[in-house]
Amino acid sequence: MRIIIPLETGHPVIDSNLFEVVIDNGMVIATRFIEISSRGDAAAISDAGGESPDTAADWIIHGFEKWYAGCAQPWCDAPIAYPGSSTAGAAVHDALLATQRGELISYAALARRALGTAKAARAAGTLCARNPLPLLVPCHRVVPCAVTQHIAFTQHTGSGSIPPNYGNYAYGRELKKALIEYESAIKD
Repeated sequence: MRIIIPLETGHPVIDSNLFEVVIDNGMVIATRFIEISSRGDAAAISDAGGESPDTAADWIIHGFEKWYAGCAQPWCDAPIAYPGSSTAGAAVHDALLATQRGELISYAALARRALGTAKAARAAGTLCARNPLPLLVPCHRVVPCAVTQHIAFTQHTGSGSIPPNYGNYAYGRELKKALIEYESAIKD
């Protein structure tokens, strides 16, 4: 089953996308952002064919309600599957699920949490780039080390601003920045 969800955050960059969720055998197996300009028929909210709505579909809708309300981990108990994922990939995805809304971590910190060593930062970054479940498994919260150092410095000194470059994202830097700003502004 495929579900298309219009995003309603109030942030123009985020809301210029639809969110697609693919469910198979009661498990979420893929998600993606779809730019509205390339979405095709906007009226379709879900496929006419495929599985009938199930608990995974209900969970997705409930997760979005929690995300809009500022829940720290709206999708942490997700019925998700990582088809074709390695043990390292599953470990990185699990570590991403444990990050809190508004929390930014470096690739090195993610590698340390998931793989036991910061030296695997490049591997963690590659796994983030291949994340089949963006937003639900929040790879947008992973930023270059220089960003986390800058944020720590500005919080400690009370000066400066957050740098505009949060690093790469499969759906573009502008969307990554918008997601980070949205999640930082609205928390439980």
